[in-house]
Amino acid sequence: MGDATARALAYETRINDCHFYPNSAWLTPFPGGSYKFEDNGGAVNLNAKAMFFFYATGVTPAMEKMVGEGSQYAGAFVDAKGNPLDGIKT
Repeated sequence: MGDATARALAYETRINDCHFYPNSAWLTPFPGGSYKFEDNGGAVNLNAKAMFFFYATGVTPAMEKMVGEGSQYAGAFVDAKGNPLDGIKT
């Protein structure tokens, strides 16, 4: 159940702060820009944490930095029409 939940959080996230742009498929695994997955009040977003660790497994502070200072991570799991990407198709 935990694996299926983390997979759903990654592939069909409902975490609004994950999307780079409104109505965009492109998302960041760091909602709020925190590698600690904390909101402004310091509370941990457990859905975001589960989503990231399914998506990438490891985390370091350099992963949340801006371009030129560290690494940037963006992902999309659906096409422009919102259909899931299918690796068997070209």
